[in-house]
Amino acid sequence: MTYDASNSMDVNMITSLSNLLDQMTEVHNQPAYPILNRINLSLIDAKVTNTINPIVSFIFTSMQLAELENHMFCLNMLKYLSPQVASTLAWFFRELSQNYLFMNESSYSFISPTIHHLFGTDTQSACTILNFLIRKILINFYIWSSETSCTTQTAKLLIEISMNRSMTKHLLDNQNYWSIGHVITHSNQQPWMLLTSSVKKLAIKSLITSCRGQPNDNISSVLLIFDSKFEALKSSASSCHCQSQIKETINLIECLNGIIESISHENLNFLITLIVPRLEQGVYLLDTYHNYGEIVELILNMYNGVIEKILTQLNTNSNEHISVKNRILQCFLGLIQTFAKHNQRRKSTNLNIEEEYFNDLLLFLSLLNRLHDINYDNDENRLLPNEPSTNEQNSPIKVIDVILTGLEFLIPLMNQEMLKFQALTVEYFKLVSNIAFNNPDKIFSRPLDLFNTLISSIQFGLDSGFGVEVVRCCLESIQPLCAYLFKWKICDSAYAEVLKKIFRTFFKYIFDDSIEMEVFDLSSNVLYSLICCFPYLFTDLVSQLIRNRFAASDQLRQKIENGFKLLITSTNQSNCEINLSMFNLEKRNRIKFNSKFNEFSITTYGLLFIR
Repeated sequence: MTYDASNSMDVNMITSLSNLLDQMTEVHNQPAYPILNRINLSLIDAKVTNTINPIVSFIFTSMQLAELENHMFCLNMLKYLSPQVASTLAWFFRELSQNYLFMNESSYSFISPTIHHLFGTDTQSACTILNFLIRKILINFYIWSSETSCTTQTAKLLIEISMNRSMTKHLLDNQNYWSIGHVITHSNQQPWMLLTSSVKKLAIKSLITSCRGQPNDNISSVLLIFDSKFEALKSSASSCHCQSQIKETINLIECLNGIIESISHENLNFLITLIVPRLEQGVYLLDTYHNYGEIVELILNMYNGVIEKILTQLNTNSNEHISVKNRILQCFLGLIQTFAKHNQRRKSTNLNIEEEYFNDLLLFLSLLNRLHDINYDNDENRLLPNEPSTNEQNSPIKVIDVILTGLEFLIPLMNQEMLKFQALTVEYFKLVSNIAFNNPDKIFSRPLDLFNTLISSIQFGLDSGFGVEVVRCCLESIQPLCAYLFKWKICDSAYAEVLKKIFRTFFKYIFDDSIEMEVFDLSSNVLYSLICCFPYLFTDLVSQLIRNRFAASDQLRQKIENGFKLLITSTNQSNCEINLSMFNLEKRNRIKFNSKFNEFSITTYGLLFIR
């Protein structure tokens, strides 16, 4: 952004304007709101001249309006105050902090001397404006605590300030800034108790973020009180379902989510000792409040945050971090088992039920997919033992074990009634395809009835009509399962018989319905893999197709037979028998088959749909 240098003003005028922001006067006696006892009357009465830079004029006027709002509240002129105006002011100050205050000069091609002197990094006027904004944040939390839109915008302003490294070094000794910690430490007192849990979450996140991995006495005190509040939940089990206790639990979990979101490589070691015990307690809270949808979703969101902020940053070369990782995965295992215990027979008979009813299940699926995506385990995966080990270090939990525990719960649950919701369907088949691609052996190690249910759900996915993404995930699940069957020569096993069902469904999907162009190449690869495992089933299906649909036309039947013959025989082969040497999963043979299938789609495929 470029500014007009012709509007630059004297340094003395800038200094006098910034000095106005510091001229506080003891005006009121507000025992409940001590920060409002001192008002900047000089700022309210100041006149802005026409010669001032228009940007400076606008910002200065907005600060006058904010201070006037504080004064009017103390004079009990509440009917003249508007939460919409307060919310808009907070939004404007957030934009100011993001784009002007302590500006990064490298982001601009030219900055006018006026703007630079007023908002430049470490200038006296910029520090004064920062102090003004911190005070306004605290006042908004006092006087607008019951107005969610205003306090949310104010909390976003606070986050914006805490994320600016140039600003945060000026906050370490700012008492007003650390007074914001009362949002957490005095959350059951007025006016803090009126603040929403999401605002409290942003408040504690900003306080931790501003420390930049160097905790001081202020943040340590806030976290100590927060930790003691969590401990108090354990001793109040008898009253856990009363309204005040539920609200306190929601507030604490939200704040814990804020702490997790604030984690970086700078403060990981400092915060991890606080978070891991609370993750273990989270499993207990899920068991206690499994009927409270809001708490269940908060806990699932908390574990989703742990994947992104903690598991991805742990150092696998550190014995301490390996131990922490094992404790966290143990928590995930407990979470999955507890969630499964309370949802394994979940279903709905209401035909008009909305997808939001299954939002917790969607979060659960998202959690498993995220856990898979981090690729945290590069070691050889193993099955969970039948009995839990007493030696933690000798039998560490693997990520894949945790995911499979969740999948075992999901497979029977995800019936056609559940799979009618597209968001659930996409997440579920994404999980299945990920596990099938990376760990097909784990799927074949499941009980046969569970494997059968899984294949039935994939069959439904192919026919569901939920779009290309679902079909792609289903196809991506089939190919590695076929490769595993062929590689280990178990194409005559009971598991192979189950896969034959999906071959018939897939054959119908390709040759009875039209293939989506987005998955054409993938469909070709899947067909090749299935033929490798079940070559004679393919020829039987082809014969049945031709016999049932083209018996009346000899000419059309002959063209289609020739087209299929080119797919499964070599160029110099005289008979029509399938050439098994072509179907061995070798890359060169698969490429040849894909080329033949492309030719088949041009010369023969369209003939299949002549009625």
